[in-house]
Amino acid sequence: MAASAPAFWSGKRRETGPLPSAVPRLTTGRAKAIIAPSLPSSLRTTMEALTAAEMREADRHCLEDLGMPGPVLMENAGLRCVELLDLKLRQVGGKRIVVCAGKGNNGGDGFVIARHLALAGARVRVFLTAATDELEGDAHLNFAALLAVGVRPEPAVTGPQRRNLTTALSAADVAVDALLGTGLTGAPRDPAASVIRAINRSGCRVLAVDLPSGSNADNGQVPGDAVHADWTVTFARPKVGLLLHPAAEYCGELFVGSLGVPESAFARREPCAAVLTAESVGAALPPPRLPDTHKGTYGRVFVVGGSTGMSGAVVLACRGALRAGAGLTTAVVPRGINASVEAALIEATSVPTDECASGSFSVSAVPEILSAVSGADAVALGPGLSRHEEAAEVAALLLEELACPVVLDADGLTAFGGRLDRLARSRAPRVLTPHPGEAAALLCWTVAEVQRDRRAAVERLTAETGSAVVLKGSRTLVALPTGELRVNVTGNPGMATGGSGDVLTGLIAALLAQRLPPLEAACAGVFLHGLAGDLAARSRGEQSVVAGDLVDALPDAFGCLPDVDRSQHLTPRLRRLAPLEVGAWSTGSGCGTMRDHR
Repeated sequence: MAASAPAFWSGKRRETGPLPSAVPRLTTGRAKAIIAPSLPSSLRTTMEALTAAEMREADRHCLEDLGMPGPVLMENAGLRCVELLDLKLRQVGGKRIVVCAGKGNNGGDGFVIARHLALAGARVRVFLTAATDELEGDAHLNFAALLAVGVRPEPAVTGPQRRNLTTALSAADVAVDALLGTGLTGAPRDPAASVIRAINRSGCRVLAVDLPSGSNADNGQVPGDAVHADWTVTFARPKVGLLLHPAAEYCGELFVGSLGVPESAFARREPCAAVLTAESVGAALPPPRLPDTHKGTYGRVFVVGGSTGMSGAVVLACRGALRAGAGLTTAVVPRGINASVEAALIEATSVPTDECASGSFSVSAVPEILSAVSGADAVALGPGLSRHEEAAEVAALLLEELACPVVLDADGLTAFGGRLDRLARSRAPRVLTPHPGEAAALLCWTVAEVQRDRRAAVERLTAETGSAVVLKGSRTLVALPTGELRVNVTGNPGMATGGSGDVLTGLIAALLAQRLPPLEAACAGVFLHGLAGDLAARSRGEQSVVAGDLVDALPDAFGCLPDVDRSQHLTPRLRRLAPLEVGAWSTGSGCGTMRDHR
């Protein structure tokens, strides 16, 4: 049975000063108009992400409750795509552009795009995967408008017809994917599937309308053929699935285009998904330090872990906590590794405790550990703990007794594999930080099942444990028992190195010790951790990044956060969705920086 959400998920700060006064804004469809998105989370400046059903409800509200004409929304959607093409191609006049359209509203957007491109002087050909008598509503209206400007769509239903499409694509500067929309849940079928394959084989640049055809807007799954886009323009809000792998790999650069609808279309009370941004993380961090403070003001972190052969995990977690601003950091370790830990940590203290024959914690050390951490503001439990049976029991006993916030990681998590009920009984505010393998062990799933639907996995874990859960990996997810979901877009493959997760554990623990609520601490931690990895990769190359480089890059990552006022807005109506840019740097992993994935 799912655990009820504890009171500490209120999102309120614990005795801290006010949030920074600067509130980031996102541009709307009207030039110079600005809004601050209203979210049910204390991370209120994140960029909200929607499921397909939530976007349909917003559309319904605009059409039925607000009386906005459907053709206006379709026109605005098409115009955003034309604006992007004009920017990317420097001008569209004279360019050869092939628009592949389906019979639904996505195809209707394609007709709008084709009409405006033709009027701008582009050489446009449109291929339709349905009979013209299948077109309905706004799509049919814009089909007629396209005919009125002299563009006659060609069929792409049969094999011979699709050969004409292949010939057109081979000579095209850009293909526009307006085949399938957010309603698709399974694999595309012919003729759409054949057209998708033709687009992918063509080698020309591709703009996807709303999402790459064949990708799932909710969970990011790609069950069959899907378009590999260079650019994707999604509308009003990013769709959750486009932020998750594998669909994220198909988007190329991801842009969010305004439909010109009021914010009331997106106002609702239930928890939401959102993209972490530099603005949201900067607003969540503790206020600037005051002159009359001391080390005790900034929290005391205890890192409990380590075993013979794995002292480095504790060292990295402690270093991460120190660089994240913890006032005092202490390593609690088995006696046999204390000397090596002390030698590696000149800014932290250590507490040696009883160990068993394997070199990990002995159960007899539990009272000693509890006494040592009695003054903790946060505890990081698990780095280097080992999977020895006695060490696992130590982790379980400690979690039952601790009352301060706890970050549970690594072998601290494996101690609860298949025993989520015991984990849920803890009275401490908890942040769990599993990688896919650890998540699979906790859920009794396979790693493939976790990776197949990462959103389902993280939501199941948070519901059954009553904990904030950080599911690590590309596009790390953060979830709460209240239903909120956050997607992180910083980080790169160079961070796939031993000890990287230990740095994150210490980082989150330090933010908890500075009295951030679990959601804010987890979100800020994963964003900064990924950003530090991006900075390290820029200076050293992904191939050479090691976990210690992440620690060394954390000061620069924190320093980047105030420097987020450079515009991400290509036009007043088109926002580029990317985590952060520093000078001319882009990492190739964040949303908005991926290129050719064919």
